[in-house]
Amino acid sequence: MQKKTDRRVRKTKSQLKTGLAQLMREKSIREITVKELVDAVDINRSTFYLHYTDIYQMLQKIEEDAMQNITEVMKKYPIDPDNSDLFRIYFMCLMKIVRLQVRL
Repeated sequence: MQKKTDRRVRKTKSQLKTGLAQLMREKSIREITVKELVDAVDINRSTFYLHYTDIYQMLQKIEEDAMQNITEVMKKYPIDPDNSDLFRIYFMCLMKIVRLQVRL
């Protein structure tokens, strides 16, 4: 069984994801620095480095988490062309994941 992540860690990572998404609306990932990100979300640089090695590794982790969520939905609701209700549930779950990622 997977250990539940501490609430403070979840909050910190959420702030970092939100801050990164905001900065990526304004500039390229190559132009974003750790200092700029942590200043935007009012977190110490050392806290950032507790969780990620750099901006690219953070973005990779976000992408991996999204893919893991999609994979879980695919396993939970295998596509059956004869069952349109199951396909609709599958599709709605995928869209929910996409919406959550877009907000980040």
